[in-house]
Amino acid sequence: MKQDKTLYITVTLSHQDNIIKATEEEVLTADYISPYKKKEKYLKIPGYDKLVNAGRIKFSRETLTVEELFNKLKMGHAVTALFKRKDPFEWYGSFAGQWEKSQVIFIDADDTIVPIYVIENKLKHKPTFIFSTQSHQMDGKKNRFRLVYVFDRVMHNRIGYDTIAQELVNDIEACIDDAGDKDFMLDRCTFNSAGFFYGNPKPNIEYITSWCIYSPEEIFKGYDDTPATEDEVKEATQRAAEKKV
Repeated sequence: MKQDKTLYITVTLSHQDNIIKATEEEVLTADYISPYKKKEKYLKIPGYDKLVNAGRIKFSRETLTVEELFNKLKMGHAVTALFKRKDPFEWYGSFAGQWEKSQVIFIDADDTIVPIYVIENKLKHKPTFIFSTQSHQMDGKKNRFRLVYVFDRVMHNRIGYDTIAQELVNDIEACIDDAGDKDFMLDRCTFNSAGFFYGNPKPNIEYITSWCIYSPEEIFKGYDDTPATEDEVKEATQRAAEKKV
């Protein structure tokens, strides 16, 4: 492990900043949204007068420093892995089969009573940075944080990537449980390598930076960077789903 906020990494970043998730009340009272679509997620994005869905977010690859990525997320950009798609692209449909590689892992700790500084202090592997999400302490919710782990190189093996994420999750769950929160709920999107994650442009954002950079082997000693086949990914995903049942 090393500390380096000047390390250059490549991510897929939204063109738009200040992307805000609409509240449930805003969606329910929007008369232009069909009743059967009221349960879907909507966003407030600059340039649109009405609430829109994630399909309006435009993404492209961008190379920037770790600190610049942190600042982009504080500006309200969304970020995701690298895909086998031509830039720019909009977020329509499933991208699961188009995942190519990633150098960053995002893990959400939702609805915990444990404060941000306790989580960060107790973790075996400190996140590169951690910040409160947009729904932090809103509408009766408890603390909600996004932990971001940056690695010293790009990972091409999706099974290995997911295994590393699981090791980090185990660390986080043990930390929060040890801090006295038995009701901690892990966000399912942690296991969705092909999902995207919102930043938080709200002025009340809480955050801690360590700038820790890890090698994949520090988290999972058996990591192999050989890209997994599509069938191997499907089998691993199925096994993981069976373990959760």
